[in-house]
Amino acid sequence: MLKSPLFWKITTLIGCIVLLSLPLMMVRELINERADYRSEVVDAIEQSTSGSQKLAGPLIAIPITETLSRMENQKEVNYQRSWVYYWLPESLAVTGKQTVESRRVGIYSGQVWHNALQIKASFDPLRLAALRKTNIVLGQPRLVVSVGDARGIGAIHAPEVNGNVLSVEPGLGISGYGAGIHMPMPALAEDNKPLEIAFSLDLNGTGEFSLVPLGRNSELQLTSNWPHPGFLGSFLPTQREVSAAGYRAHWQSSWFANDMGSYFKDDMEIRGRDCRRSVPM
Repeated sequence: MLKSPLFWKITTLIGCIVLLSLPLMMVRELINERADYRSEVVDAIEQSTSGSQKLAGPLIAIPITETLSRMENQKEVNYQRSWVYYWLPESLAVTGKQTVESRRVGIYSGQVWHNALQIKASFDPLRLAALRKTNIVLGQPRLVVSVGDARGIGAIHAPEVNGNVLSVEPGLGISGYGAGIHMPMPALAEDNKPLEIAFSLDLNGTGEFSLVPLGRNSELQLTSNWPHPGFLGSFLPTQREVSAAGYRAHWQSSWFANDMGSYFKDDMEIRGRDCRRSVPM
């Protein structure tokens, strides 16, 4: 068998395969090592700045206390139940100017972006008609804006409501929810005049930026100096222009397309429901 030419040919072939596999394994190991190192660089940049950002808001959270009655031992007994009513905007328009810069660590680099956002929202008071009852007491409303990573929140130019400049407080002011800001508001006027709110927000982050289309009609207009955008999410831009100088993109969405209304039921009680669970723009 050892003198068989076929045996030596097969042995030589196996030896060549083994010898050729060694440098391939070394190259593959080097590729994996560098990929891991790049991931570490991206993670390090995120930890020292802020992560991906999902913007949800503004919406108005109104604490509700309702007095009800029931029969106990043939007697009518009053009791109270409390929840938070989430008043969603009829229209939401967000305009952003995004500046992207590269941060280099060794031979690798990651991107950090800065978004200067102008946010406008309009609320219809007729949505509160079901709350105008003698057995319902409305608590102090607050304007709520949720983000993915609070470390990325920069300067905020607070809006005016009924001639009062709102104060900005950290956190959502809603127990059990995530990062963001809230602004205590004055008592809501009992009229049918739309409530218009406009403010600016500087938001920083790494990775993705997305918007939750809370408005019955929502729009996002974004311009950036980054020439390599990746448009993801459930809705692609309706218009976009990409060049070596950056990009400009415009998104539109409505409740007819994203079914946002199903996340806020008619019973007005969504305790335990994540108000940020929805399709990003």
